[in-house]
Amino acid sequence: MILVEIGEPTICPQLQDLKMNDECLKIKLDLLEELRDKARIREKAIKRTEARRYNAKVRPRAFNKNDLVWRMKTEA
Repeated sequence: MILVEIGEPTICPQLQDLKMNDECLKIKLDLLEELRDKARIREKAIKRTEARRYNAKVRPRAFNKNDLVWRMKTEA
């Protein structure tokens, strides 16, 4: 089986003009920070929704002093 890489080839490495190639790479570097910011925003949104989903299932419990509670036996 021959592995095939699927993707959109960039024009930057294919250019023969080094000045044009450098300019294209600089543009990509400028856009990199914007892509990172978008990824951070997406990550925070996903974490927030997962936290909401988890917290919806958790039942709040309040314990007072001298309340009787079940204790788990720990292996020593």
